[in-house]
Amino acid sequence: MQNLTKSAQILAFIAKKDLLRHSKLVTEPSLVIIFSDSKTTTPGRRITDTLALLAKQGYISVGTLDSQKVYTITQKGLSKLQRQQTRASIVDTKRWDGRYYFITFEIPEDQKVVRNQIILDLKNANFYNYSNGLWLSPYNPIKYIETTRLQYGLGQKIRLIVASHLEDEAKIKRHFKLVS
Repeated sequence: MQNLTKSAQILAFIAKKDLLRHSKLVTEPSLVIIFSDSKTTTPGRRITDTLALLAKQGYISVGTLDSQKVYTITQKGLSKLQRQQTRASIVDTKRWDGRYYFITFEIPEDQKVVRNQIILDLKNANFYNYSNGLWLSPYNPIKYIETTRLQYGLGQKIRLIVASHLEDEAKIKRHFKLVS
């Protein structure tokens, strides 16, 4: 689950059960760890806020049982989770072939929502923002590109560049932990 967004990780946890109590979710160690990156808000509060947002967006439904909030995942939530899991697994991070893969795209302003979603997907798939509009991965992203082109109908608006050497290669290798 490490490449999933925090919201998707909550959805994945809820999807494992038919019904989950609020108290279980806000104290679940795996969720507390990923939501503990704030110095001003407790992990439990951030989980609660994320649950409220997911409910508002229709990804989970909220009910009560024994005077406590309970959550279930909706069909819309299952679809979102499946899309997130597909995107997170699209980049093969098992083996580095010594090359660097850059993704760049030209998406017009009238498709700003799509452009922002692609940027979020790239961040979630652990791409490195090499420069403005140029995203880097040491792992072959061809499946990601094909899926994204089909999903958003973008054709050649997303392009792939392959390089065998970078000027700041040592920094990139450290970022992706490619050096021992």
